Amino acid sequence: MNTQHTQQQAVEAKAEAGAPHWKAQRRSALVLIPLTLWVLYSLIHQIGLDFDEARAWVSQPLVAVLLIIFVSALFYHSKLGLQVIIEDYISDISGRQAFIKIFNLICWIAGLVAVGSILRIAFGT
Repeated sequence: MNTQHTQQQAVEAKAEAGAPHWKAQRRSALVLIPLTLWVLYSLIHQIGLDFDEARAWVSQPLVAVLLIIFVSALFYHSKLGLQVIIEDYISDISGRQAFIKIFNLICWIAGLVAVGSILRIAFGT
């Protein structure tokens, strides 16, 4: 009975520890829903534009800000999701930690490159 109680406490503690991660993933998903719809709608309406017209669209301040929020939320959400997958399917703790660090680094680099690219287009450099 005592062992079962201790195991139940361990399960509850693990669930509580994962709650902030779960909430962050849900919040990022909520941010991504309207932004994804906006990006899809906008891209559909960009079909047929030449390079300069598309660049002018991205250069608009509101568009640039929304794109930066979109790619930031997208890479953050991806990082959170990949971490859950790694934690669920890699049993070796050191291997798990290494994969999480690698994927976090990849998400940060890709996100920074994306944001930097949007800023470069927005400021015309």
